[in-house]
Amino acid sequence: MIPTRRTRQKSRRHPLRGKDECRKHFEGEEGPSRGNPQRGEQQMLSIGRTLMGKPKLILMDEPSLGLAPLLAGEIFRVTQQLNEEGTTVLLVEQNAKALLKISHRAYVMKTGQVVLEGPSRELSENEEVKRAYLGKGSSE
Repeated sequence: MIPTRRTRQKSRRHPLRGKDECRKHFEGEEGPSRGNPQRGEQQMLSIGRTLMGKPKLILMDEPSLGLAPLLAGEIFRVTQQLNEEGTTVLLVEQNAKALLKISHRAYVMKTGQVVLEGPSRELSENEEVKRAYLGKGSSE
């Protein structure tokens, strides 16, 4: 068989033919974000694209920024799962409470300087960290 222009074009096409079909495949046909992924979906897509390269280290900068609490929780759950499966994750996050729950070690920065560091469990029990970052008074 002699390849024609039409058969060559078909053979080069990916089963999902374009952004809209990829989005439909990822999101399903229904939903408010059809054709325009929201921030949480963009974050998950970004993580998925990153994982395709099978990295040993992932750097994440404020992955929960601007997300609804439910979606932020999902991002943290996925991040923790990645780490448990052997991927090192360096996470910069202002949500100290969530971060300290899923991390092994943490660094607290103030005006660009590291002011505290240590195992996450120890930092979550530190009175200064509780007061300044976790919204708890010293009497709690």
